[in-house]
Amino acid sequence: MKTLAGGPKTQAHAVRIWAYCEKRNWDVSYEDVSRALGLSVNVIHSVISKNKWGGRISERRRNVISNQATHERGHRANINLIPLDILIRG
Repeated sequence: MKTLAGGPKTQAHAVRIWAYCEKRNWDVSYEDVSRALGLSVNVIHSVISKNKWGGRISERRRNVISNQATHERGHRANINLIPLDILIRG
């Protein structure tokens, strides 16, 4: 593993993320890693981006994040299942 980006907390997250993903040959989604490590998807995505590991997550798994919205508190929802009037009203 090369030198990790970020401060000590980010580096600690990076080690955990790398170990989890490496053990599974990076055939994971951001949600898989989030559930397994108890970190938000935003943290997972940020650490993976900072360390330039985004290309390692399988393409089919990476696209899952594109049709989901994240609430400000980290809750996730598939926006395709939310009625349009609720999306517009907020």
